[in-house]
Amino acid sequence: MAFAALRRLGQSLLGTDAPLQKVQAHLLADEAPAAWQAAVELLEPPCSVEGLASAAVAAAACDHWEEAARILQGAQHPEVRGNDEERQSCRALLGRVEELRAQQRGERGLLCGPLWRPEPPTELPLPNWGWAKALPQVAEYVGPVEVRWMNEGIGERGLFTSRPVKAGELLLVSRPIASAERNGAPLIAELRRKCRGPKLRAVSGRAKKRLQCLAGGGGAALSPEVVTEALFNCTDTLASVPQGQASEGDLNLTEILNHNVFTVDPGFAALYGLPSMLNHSCDGRGASAMKLVLVFFDKAMIFTATRDLEAGEELCHRYFDVEGSLADRQGESRKWGFACACRRCSFEAQQLPGTPIGAAVDSALAEFRGELRFEMRALSAALEAKDAEVLKKRRHLRAANVSVGLVSPKATECKNGQTLQASRKPLINALVASDRMALDVLAAGSGAAITDSIFNPLAMITVRQQVDWERRMYHGLLPSLRRVLAEEGLLGLWAPGLVATWLRAFSQTGLRIGLYPRIKRLYHGESPDSLAAKIGAGATTGSMAAAMANPADLVRVRLQADAGRIVEGCYVSGLRAGHEPRYAHTFKAFEEIFRKEGVIGLWNGVQANVARAALLSAGQLSTYDQTKQVALQAGWVDGPRLHLASSCLSGFVAQVACMPADVVKTRMQTATSEGAASSALKILREGPRGFYRGFVPAASRQVPVMAVQMPIVEYIRKHIFGLEYL
Repeated sequence: MAFAALRRLGQSLLGTDAPLQKVQAHLLADEAPAAWQAAVELLEPPCSVEGLASAAVAAAACDHWEEAARILQGAQHPEVRGNDEERQSCRALLGRVEELRAQQRGERGLLCGPLWRPEPPTELPLPNWGWAKALPQVAEYVGPVEVRWMNEGIGERGLFTSRPVKAGELLLVSRPIASAERNGAPLIAELRRKCRGPKLRAVSGRAKKRLQCLAGGGGAALSPEVVTEALFNCTDTLASVPQGQASEGDLNLTEILNHNVFTVDPGFAALYGLPSMLNHSCDGRGASAMKLVLVFFDKAMIFTATRDLEAGEELCHRYFDVEGSLADRQGESRKWGFACACRRCSFEAQQLPGTPIGAAVDSALAEFRGELRFEMRALSAALEAKDAEVLKKRRHLRAANVSVGLVSPKATECKNGQTLQASRKPLINALVASDRMALDVLAAGSGAAITDSIFNPLAMITVRQQVDWERRMYHGLLPSLRRVLAEEGLLGLWAPGLVATWLRAFSQTGLRIGLYPRIKRLYHGESPDSLAAKIGAGATTGSMAAAMANPADLVRVRLQADAGRIVEGCYVSGLRAGHEPRYAHTFKAFEEIFRKEGVIGLWNGVQANVARAALLSAGQLSTYDQTKQVALQAGWVDGPRLHLASSCLSGFVAQVACMPADVVKTRMQTATSEGAASSALKILREGPRGFYRGFVPAASRQVPVMAVQMPIVEYIRKHIFGLEYL
């Protein structure tokens, strides 16, 4: 398995096996139509098992289930190249495709378990096939529903039952046309990306047809017959774009989103096909005809009937909070550009005013706005707290049963400029957001820990060279490596400060890289291409992380500076030869520094450390981000080769930027009482080159570290934690 993984990595970096690499790159980039078009070459003999599996996943991602099953059956032929593990994986894929195909035809239930407690399907035994995650976890399904004209065909459409429906019956399963972290510019950009294919000259035929169905209200809307043909057909293909025309054609994406976007708590907005045909209703019976079971499961919306429904009954959804008075609801509906005429609103507007019942309703509403509403909110919060405990134990269900609201960009701003709260589950919102932040930090910390373990010898040599400015025992990278190997052995080269290095990786590096996307979004505003914002975000996360993780970095530096071979309780090599060890082990070092130097001692050198981290992070992350942006605009695929190239450049820029602060920091942390100014003056007396002492081993470590670290972090984010690339 290890050899196969190395072979695939080599093929990816060297560009061999181009058709297979192209298909898998499209799958990893969530470009299923382009992958399916490119997969034609993989079906020509001689075929490989991995190639056919890639083609089948591309077909399944476009909902060509019959074709996917046929390809996977062909992969079992003896003449197809592949090993037993790959054939077994193909058989597992075939079983999953058959289940999803049956689900799409309505012949079996969902793969995610009972509808009231949805669970992801079991993991498939795949040999490190990260691209296979493009296989949908749930198939789109259209049950007993149909699109019809409303109000005697004056141009408004709605979703109706096509036959009698029993309570609990599955009505609709729909995956998003596109999704993003928030509505507006990010979702529009994602829609355009989904619509565009390779080199911007081809588009997703399914996405374009569905956008056309959602465009235009009133008389400009397409007929239900056209909508039915486009939205009920789940398969996807590439469609060409005329020269000079945008991928979305003449469609106004902002207008489409204004009337159709779904938001599910802060941090998720998506545009769907058939669910967008649902009209609003304030009437309890109309809006409760069906239930949204979950949405975070493969980002799919799954609706079931909550009661028995008659044939021709309209299915509705609540666009906004309908607990308020008629005036409140009318104000909300005006933000959406319509006047609600459901049975409840019509009754309250025409028959209720001036009657004793109307007076009683007004009195009840006043009471509700007072103590009763607060009591109900408190009860809801208590229930949510109980739910949160369950969600912590089963994180993959963290979004199950979350209340969903339709939120329009027009409806997000009040007259006083305050933002409306879309969700009524703030505790679960915070839990989901904190889980996401924790995954960001954990992914970055894991990648940093792996990388720092590999390059720890270079870090140790860098520290010794920066400290050894008088005796010059460690001069030059290769002589220093040879000396440590001869005097202390391989363990003496690799082990010093390793545990502290791991602590530093998860705290400092994990925070500065993990928080970078959030701080960047905060600084970016509506200017996502701003280099200044990227530099500012990198400097902010770097300085924050360094200030918090200074004790771990301090212990790492001291252990690596002190390290040497110990004989009869004394060092016989290294910079402290002839002295007893100051610290028995990593955690003893924390204890000793705290006991002798106090809390302030643990933050010795924090000024230089913060300056170094701010410069390094600003140089590395902004260069990495900007290089990726330019390369993607030039037509590169967001994958390992782009990550490797961006990392090499960012590593060199980062080391040049932070080297002076790095030298000052190391001098301060190895001394017990020396400030940043005095350390800098001492180095300046050695000459300006003193600030770049140890640059060769530092750069020799930094560039390879970044070249390895960032691709690993990107891989962990995408293929282990299911996050998007940085």
